[in-house]
Amino acid sequence: EISRREKRAVSRASRLLLRSCPRPGEASLARSATGAVACAPYCPSRAPDASPDAVWGCRKASRARCYLQQRERGVAAGGRDGEIDKHSLGRGVGSVPARACCEFEGDKKLQQHPTRLGRGVSLEPRLPTLALPRSDRFDTLVLLPDKFQQECGFSPVEFGALLQEVEPVLHLCRDAGHVYGDALNRTRRRRRFKYSPRERLFMFLCFARQYGGRSFRRQANAWNWSVSSVFLDFVWLRANLITHPSLVSKLRWGTPQEREQHRLNLCRAGVLPAGLEDATFICDGTKDLGKRSRIYAAQERDYSANKGHGKSHLLFCDLFGRPMHVAAGIQGNENDRGAYKLTKIYQHPDDYLLPTHSGLFDGVFKGNLHCKSDAPGILPFDAAALRGAPTVAARKKMSAFNRKQRRLRVVVEQTFGIIKQWGLVGNSVYRGDLELQGENFILCTQLTAWLLESRGTYPRGDRWAQDKKEDWEVRMGEWLDIDPLNPELYRD
Repeated sequence: EISRREKRAVSRASRLLLRSCPRPGEASLARSATGAVACAPYCPSRAPDASPDAVWGCRKASRARCYLQQRERGVAAGGRDGEIDKHSLGRGVGSVPARACCEFEGDKKLQQHPTRLGRGVSLEPRLPTLALPRSDRFDTLVLLPDKFQQECGFSPVEFGALLQEVEPVLHLCRDAGHVYGDALNRTRRRRRFKYSPRERLFMFLCFARQYGGRSFRRQANAWNWSVSSVFLDFVWLRANLITHPSLVSKLRWGTPQEREQHRLNLCRAGVLPAGLEDATFICDGTKDLGKRSRIYAAQERDYSANKGHGKSHLLFCDLFGRPMHVAAGIQGNENDRGAYKLTKIYQHPDDYLLPTHSGLFDGVFKGNLHCKSDAPGILPFDAAALRGAPTVAARKKMSAFNRKQRRLRVVVEQTFGIIKQWGLVGNSVYRGDLELQGENFILCTQLTAWLLESRGTYPRGDRWAQDKKEDWEVRMGEWLDIDPLNPELYRD
């Protein structure tokens, strides 16, 4: 049994020997006075086809022999057990030099493939990308449902259902830059992909889910695939999935008559307070910055008129939080009201609303509901209206209305939070191309809508009809009824 003192001695000797041992690419010859090469009686690294593992195995054995001889020398000289003379390590002991044990043929291989020692890079030369073996990462994770869902956001069962719907896209001839066109792509020779459709879809979802902590290079290293293949495959799949019928159908507005029937059902259930009976949708916006500040949370609490350079996205959902429509990639210099005026709901209201319908907005959306109406949407009373209240009772009534409107409208912020669990549109510092932020947000909204529908768990459910709070509403506390940006508008 090795004592603690001997373990410390071994550790010190290993560090000193590692410093004195030649690194790959350095001369590894150590000759005696007669010019002969000092070497062990036989060494597997002398073989012409020696592998790097054999080279470094022999080198480790040399260090061990050197340490044992030093230890025996120190004990024979009357020193303490385990004590080593560090000044003699550079001179070598006996027939085993401290710098090396032999001339390694494997050093030539290491010279051809330089390595970066101490940075987690293997000493063995990396195979060409095309010769790398296929990764078994998918086959391993699919046996661990919790880990699988943590990686890509889908459970194995949900992933199988999505794959069945979009698999035809994964069999198409990839033309990420739209260079060849549909006619030529049909006649192109389609080389088999390195990975199967299910593995490619899993890689796509993993990158979208973990964008903040995973680059294309890290994704490629994890899957033994080239960086260009990972990039082109993601671009190709994104462009085809956001237009795929199975994902597009998840964002359904419905006809105006269907929206009216939905409103009547809510009125019969008694969940629409007085003054909010005409609400059929909720609209809110978010800013997707080109580069998000590292102190964005503090800046958001200290809100200013300028959020930064990026794109604006508008989300339309029903009163249960189900996404119905998204307008993404709008020019960032437009505020929420300016972006809303560019949407189809504002410009073509007859396709979406009846004349009696209205929507819930925050105080930024001041103006008419759509191009064919002079009436505004359902907004909270602003500070000027509260100051102009004729009596204290009238002001309290306005504040109470603001709280009811806030509580009914806040579900859209919860839906935003669910969408932003996808790292591609989340709160990571560095973002993608500004011109592609709209496509990224549409994709993540469609995937979120697919998951919510398949699970049947929208932000609001049956508890709302029973006048009970959802779990996320309980966690919000007083901010469920009060907007933290303008709390004075909601308090008596």
